[in-house]
Parts: sequence; C-alpha cells; structure tokens
Amino acid sequence: MSLKESMRVHEELLNLAFAEEEAVIHRIKVLEDELKLLGASKKCKRALEDLQNKALEAAQ
Repeated sequence: MSLKESMRVHEELLNLAFAEEEAVIHRIKVLEDELKLLGASKKCKRALEDLQNKALEAAQ
C-alpha cells in the first residue's frame, strides 16, 4: 500500500465521518475494506520478498 493511497482513503474517511446518510455509511465500509486489502497486499508482498531472499541465500 502506497502512502498516497493510504492518505487518500484516510482523508475520504475523515470527510465522510460527519455525514449520516446510508450511502455514506456504505462508502465508509467499502473504504475500510479497501484499507484491509491494501494492508494484506503489503503483507503478502513482504512475505514473498522474504521467501525470495531466503532462496537467494540458500543458492549461494
């Protein structure tokens, strides 16, 4: 997850925090899910990099 993506989502969440419409509540849930996916993607990328590094070390 890039800092720019994260900041965009957090900024939109803050902007929506004061509204009470049903559509806004739904949008907040969608953005929260997006943040979770971006975080999971970052964890997967780190795990893959760790595996690649271990494979390179083992090959040496």
